[in-house]
Amino acid sequence: MREKRLGIMIKIIHWHIDQAFNEFLKKDNLTSSQARVIRYLYKHQDQVVVQRDIENFFRVSNPTVSGILNRLEEKGFVSRVTSEEDKRIKIVTLTDKAFELEDYLRNSLNNYEEEMMACLSEEEKNNLLDSMDKIIDTMMNSKER
Repeated sequence: MREKRLGIMIKIIHWHIDQAFNEFLKKDNLTSSQARVIRYLYKHQDQVVVQRDIENFFRVSNPTVSGILNRLEEKGFVSRVTSEEDKRIKIVTLTDKAFELEDYLRNSLNNYEEEMMACLSEEEKNNLLDSMDKIIDTMMNSKER
């Protein structure tokens, strides 16, 4: 019998999603972490994004984000340009190659999510997503205190 602990259940779901997504992305020579950064940059393309924004959003260290951005830059998915206002800051943008990949990533993620939640009724899906939103809000608000 599985242990019914929220943290463990979320960890198991995350692990399975990550494994499936990494397998799916192999042909594009990407990892799930790299794809998430591409998705983040796509969603924030109307803003100036610097490395610190990515670190804060994903709550990961500077070296981790540097490594991800270095590999994405080597693969031609992002470019980093020095800020005119502050030469220490690099602005991160997507390349045309990343924009071409974005639709494919979004559609693939949507399809995978539909498969994953196919065992749930519409009401169950809505309840699950609403509950997860509440948990996230609670966690975010408790960190601000």
